[in-house]
Amino acid sequence: MFNYKMNMAMTFNNPMKTQSFKSNDTSITNTFNTPIPNQQPSNKNTLNTILTDITKGKTGLEIGGPSPNTGSTIYQNADIMDNVIFSANTVWSNNHDSNYHYHEGKVGKVIIKCSTNMKDVANDSYDFLFASHVLEHIANPLKALFEWKRVVKPNGYLILILPEKSVCFDHKRNVSQFSVLLKQYEANVDESDLSTLDEILENHDLSMDLPAGSFEKFRERSLQNFENRCLHHYVYSPELLMTIAEFIQCKFIYTVTDDINIWFIMQKI
Repeated sequence: MFNYKMNMAMTFNNPMKTQSFKSNDTSITNTFNTPIPNQQPSNKNTLNTILTDITKGKTGLEIGGPSPNTGSTIYQNADIMDNVIFSANTVWSNNHDSNYHYHEGKVGKVIIKCSTNMKDVANDSYDFLFASHVLEHIANPLKALFEWKRVVKPNGYLILILPEKSVCFDHKRNVSQFSVLLKQYEANVDESDLSTLDEILENHDLSMDLPAGSFEKFRERSLQNFENRCLHHYVYSPELLMTIAEFIQCKFIYTVTDDINIWFIMQKI
């Protein structure tokens, strides 16, 4: 498995692409008639400025942390952050106590819950939510996002990072259709769902996922996905995320694609 959160095993040369939402955009529209964001010139300072503005001195909830390669600006600025993880021991981290040590001198709490049902977290609890390379691992992403939105305060933010498929082992796969995600949501599937497995096995580029081993080992691990949560159930793009944002009734704020990271920020309204 390619580990996005820890040290990157490969170097990518994909130029940063920024997209911003314009009300006067007359370009192609998505399912909900939301204009697709235009590409605009930008740099990492823009993203860091936005992240600082919306997290400085605030309380945050991370899903599936820690994320040392992508979360530094957020960790430095947030007043306190808690972490929801589906198990005390995962492929990415081990949480041996109830404390979340996400940044030097800062300690939050670890909450062991599936992020599609965080019943122990009260409504409107956090100023923002951060999920770095998590949503693609969830079989019912719309259910998860409604749950994530629930625990964020009104006018709070959801800060998401999804993998850019062209520079990872998903590059042979098509971007997922919103209708498929909606069908999963309406059927209320749980995280044992493997409805995308055949397509994944056919198109997953094992040459870019060396830790997954042989095809048979990858298939065996994939059949145990409920225990390890390694599968990328769906493939995302900024356009798909725009459709999702409108469906869950969040306001689009900013998106930028930087190498393997599609940053997407939306606001609870």
